[in-house]
Amino acid sequence: MSVVVRRTIRLLSVVRRAWRIKPVGRNPCDAWRTGILSCGGHEPQGKPELAGGVGRARTQIAQLAITNRLPTSFAFREYVEAGGLSDYGVNLTDMFRGAAGYVDKILKGATPADLPVEQPTKFELVINLKTAKALGLTIPQTLLQRADQLIE
Repeated sequence: MSVVVRRTIRLLSVVRRAWRIKPVGRNPCDAWRTGILSCGGHEPQGKPELAGGVGRARTQIAQLAITNRLPTSFAFREYVEAGGLSDYGVNLTDMFRGAAGYVDKILKGATPADLPVEQPTKFELVINLKTAKALGLTIPQTLLQRADQLIE
């Protein structure tokens, strides 16, 4: 297991313990509203969210979660910028730069099958303090210190 994977698992474990997150399962992307609203009966401390297919509804998802006092954790920072509580995932800008490098090599004649598969190496933790305040959450200092960005 790589160092990046071990660190990721360790950080996610710290986040889960600090916020007492109970996974409530995954809902289809087209049923995100039902998924969030149905969490009330399960009394979850957090709601994992699917990244694909609901990108255009980021703000609505965040507002619905805040209205229902449901902390959210996402895979992309754009959700946190839209009002989600936290993100731990790859930096999309870096990923797109890497993809552009592949396109450049292919356009210069490289065979795609000969190009190595690259794994992301940079992960970032983003926490929205404004959302935490709206939810009445106190973010542990250790988590704040580990965050790459705090949105206030």
